[in-house]
Amino acid sequence: MTRTVIVGNGRSGRAYAARLAERDGRGPVDLLGAEPGPVLCRSLLASVLSGELPPHLLRLPPLPPPVTEHAGVPVTSVDRVRRVVVRADGRAFPYDRLVLATGSAPSLPPIAGPAGASPPDGVAVLRSAADAARIPAGAVVVLGGGPLAVEAAFALRRAGRAEVALVHRGPWPLDRHLPERAGRALAARLDAAGVEVHLEQRAESYDRAKLTLTDGRVLAADALLPCTGTLPESRLAREAGLPVRTGVLTDPAGRTTDPAVHAIGSCAEPLRPRPGGSLLRLRADGAGLLAFGSLADAEESVVLTDPARHRYAELALRAGRVTGAAVIGLPHAVAAVTGLHDSGDPAPLDLLPLLLGSPAAVPAAGDPLDAVLCHCNDVTGHKLAAAWRRGARDLPALARATRATTGCGGCADEVRALCDVLTTERSDT
Repeated sequence: MTRTVIVGNGRSGRAYAARLAERDGRGPVDLLGAEPGPVLCRSLLASVLSGELPPHLLRLPPLPPPVTEHAGVPVTSVDRVRRVVVRADGRAFPYDRLVLATGSAPSLPPIAGPAGASPPDGVAVLRSAADAARIPAGAVVVLGGGPLAVEAAFALRRAGRAEVALVHRGPWPLDRHLPERAGRALAARLDAAGVEVHLEQRAESYDRAKLTLTDGRVLAADALLPCTGTLPESRLAREAGLPVRTGVLTDPAGRTTDPAVHAIGSCAEPLRPRPGGSLLRLRADGAGLLAFGSLADAEESVVLTDPARHRYAELALRAGRVTGAAVIGLPHAVAAVTGLHDSGDPAPLDLLPLLLGSPAAVPAAGDPLDAVLCHCNDVTGHKLAAAWRRGARDLPALARATRATTGCGGCADEVRALCDVLTTERSDT
């Protein structure tokens, strides 16, 4: 019997614990979390910020035996010789296998105060539902141009904030993920939503609700929301004598130099990166955004641009398959291209119907419920439909029954849409 201790009850830690719970006879699992109260799905915080979801809907369902959850007390040390994890209250948890899933912490710019200190008045972070509720009223300036910054800016406008600005040092939002024309389309969508966009600018000083940019302009900023990246939480591993660079060094399977210790999620740094690019998918303004792979060195490229409506799609193909994509403002294309990415199926010969959402793009054969909707937890449409028939009739209930939406949160719209379809079909019968 193997006793497993998982440090960190966020997305990665809970997913690992859930997989262990599905296997019989593997021994007890202790899941240790520092935050008090119920665990929340952080990937849906933008929906709480916008007011579209109440905070209680972000609560993740409890895990079944043999997992025992312990929340509210941080872990202070790991003794690899005795194979014991110790919490701040002195309680010790012995392990045969230790999994570090400690996640990451916000990387705040100097303008947000000294490193390690609490941010000054007016400066907010977005890591929990309570953080979203604490953002002061008035004008808000979002710092950063990554996924969280973009989603936060759109969400603040949907919440009715009259003055929202986004300040990014790059040439366009999501410049690490999108080519220029797609990035310019995203900037235009932000502007159309009422977000004041300031590109190739840095925040120089913040004082008395005023933010000064590098070019001397001064923005009203009753609240400053830095979304400028994260750093791996690797202190426990470093103090335990494990190799650490930025994150905990592991092989692609998550194994550290200690055979009894693994590290997973955003606290880990694989020594050999896995092949292939990661997929970025945002709900953003509701129209959807998708980016993955490389658009360079393609055998064939397909580009659809619609500047008047701030829509853009570019696909790169090799051997008839999509190897890279950047899609914004075309929700049907986002869903269809994501499906091709996940299945590895060849792209249709005529890509225009696929990008525009024409029924001609839908294969005649096959059951659409076979498709995986929640890729984080491998939940198909069939599994969701079965849970719906057992009484899980809304998004929170389906999340509790199947864990769908509790990973990255990107499938929430698809799960909600399937729920609506099933409800309509039931009312028609």
